[in-house]
Amino acid sequence: MKKPLLISIVFLTLPLSVSLLSAAPSDRPGPGMMLQHLDSDGDGQITKEEFDTGRGERFNSIDTDSNGSLSIGEMDQMREAKREKMRQSRFERMDQDNSGAVTEEEFNIHGLDMFSGMDADQNGVVSQSEIEDWRPMKKGHRRP
Repeated sequence: MKKPLLISIVFLTLPLSVSLLSAAPSDRPGPGMMLQHLDSDGDGQITKEEFDTGRGERFNSIDTDSNGSLSIGEMDQMREAKREKMRQSRFERMDQDNSGAVTEEEFNIHGLDMFSGMDADQNGVVSQSEIEDWRPMKKGHRRP
């Protein structure tokens, strides 16, 4: 793989990777987050009742006009709110000195961490197969 293409891949995937790799397991999309939000009695399990209650609460939080159905606008608002929360969280993790700005050094530190995470055999080179194996989508953080 040519170096410019690899650099492009690294910088295009940096925001998502930093977000997912920096998050605690229970904050990542997937089973940990589901358990955290739906296990109302804290027993480490989700009953059907807890699941149904959680889904009802989620529906009601999206149904901002309380008409009992979701419009495309309400769905878009929900998605945008989630994206904004992820952007803010990613920024806060990268802004290590809490200055309100991400310096080039802070930005590069996260890039190096990402490269190390992709370089599975730690040989200083990232192959196509390592990129494919590394992708958060392949690691089960989200449904395909």
